[in-house]
Amino acid sequence: MADPSRLRWDEFHSRMGILFKLFEEIPLRKAIWLNYFTPTQLTLLTQPNPPSEELATTLKNDFDALVEFDRQNESLTPDEKILLKSFFNLPERGTTLNWRDSF
Repeated sequence: MADPSRLRWDEFHSRMGILFKLFEEIPLRKAIWLNYFTPTQLTLLTQPNPPSEELATTLKNDFDALVEFDRQNESLTPDEKILLKSFFNLPERGTTLNWRDSF
């Protein structure tokens, strides 16, 4: 790590510019990462010593659950899919029950 007191002004100014440019990108990158990780997982990943084994297990379990969901979904008949759609509202991010449409 460089000692800022030993840098020339132009070198210090240049390095600070690079640092601030990196900081500007954080909100955009976080928004992208949230497509792949839960907020809790992202918080754990950004800690100085992330619990990598726990995160790897969680990601594997989440992946396995998604694979199982896809397998079961593919095995449904068209009538079963229509029935499920009548009970569930499937918004872009997640599944929520929509009881009003069921009656």
